[in-house]
Amino acid sequence: MFVLSLETGYYRYQFEMFAWVHLTLLLIVVQSTVIVVNMFSVRKENDEQLVGGCGLTSGSAAHSSLPPALTLRILSLFVTRLIRV
Repeated sequence: MFVLSLETGYYRYQFEMFAWVHLTLLLIVVQSTVIVVNMFSVRKENDEQLVGGCGLTSGSAAHSSLPPALTLRILSLFVTRLIRV
């Protein structure tokens, strides 16, 4: 379709606009893809920490085997997840 719309005398301008449109689309698609992948990876990490917190509170994991900082982080994520729901 692009080739059929070319006009004599405007080739340079039309190819420049064609290139700018494709570069813009490429940047938008790459950025949005990275954002979506990042959102899913963060959600997966939060879900894994939430599952760890549930296991901690149900007694399937020994409390002493986890470092205190990790225990607090897991419990805080669990509480914030409950508050958001």
